[in-house]
Amino acid sequence: MEIEPLISKQELDRLIKQGDYLVDTIDKLGERFSGMGRTMMENNAKLYAKIDENIAPRLYMVRPNKSEQIGNLAAALAKAKMEFTPLVQSGESNRGNYATIDDMERSVLKGLEKYELSYTFLVGTNEFGEYVITLMLAHSSSQYLETSALLSDHQAPATTPFHQKIGSAEKYLRRYMLRSLLCLDEENE
Repeated sequence: MEIEPLISKQELDRLIKQGDYLVDTIDKLGERFSGMGRTMMENNAKLYAKIDENIAPRLYMVRPNKSEQIGNLAAALAKAKMEFTPLVQSGESNRGNYATIDDMERSVLKGLEKYELSYTFLVGTNEFGEYVITLMLAHSSSQYLETSALLSDHQAPATTPFHQKIGSAEKYLRRYMLRSLLCLDEENE
């Protein structure tokens, strides 16, 4: 008994040609994007060289880092997000209400705990002696994601004591870093 092919040889050849065309197109796009990335990095380097070499490139530096594998963490985070409760906005400012760090914790902690996730903030210094804040999201599998940002005191008035400037920047960044890492939505901001 002869088995009848599911598609004709002509159809198979046509599909192979289409596949080859797509692979070539993807390769060409990769080369273009790679070239664009190099050009952008070169332009950024030239821009930073024109600005104060010591401070400007680091003012808003964010350094993402992760464990070698993050599949278990990503799966757990996706499940935990389904458990997050809507954000309450109990903070008040002249621009309206906003979600405080406590509001965010109330929204996410049960979901994170259920799927064996936790987060922590660390404050330290970088290689330039500047204060940085690091947010680490960890999973029980030892997988982690972390990001760090410079605690800049440039926005505060010169008369404000240094420790208050850093404390204010730390409080502000904790809220935004957690909201960003956990993809929390806040309508009014």
